[in-house]
Amino acid sequence: MKKVAIFASGSGTNFDNIMNCIESGVLSGIKVTALYTDQPSAQCIHLAKQHGVEVHIYEPRT
Repeated sequence: MKKVAIFASGSGTNFDNIMNCIESGVLSGIKVTALYTDQPSAQCIHLAKQHGVEVHIYEPRT
C-alpha cells in the first residue's frame, strides 16, 4: 500500500475525483493520509473531512 498526501487550494474537485477512484477500486494500492492546503476557507477541506482524510492548513509567510 502506497501512502500519499495531496496538496490542494481550491474547490477540491481533483481531490474528490482521486478519492472516489480510490474508494471505488479504480486506483488500488493507494491510501491518502493527508490533505495540505494554504487556504483556510477552501472547499477541499470539507471534502477531505467527508472522506476521513486528515487536514493540515498552512498560512503563507508574509
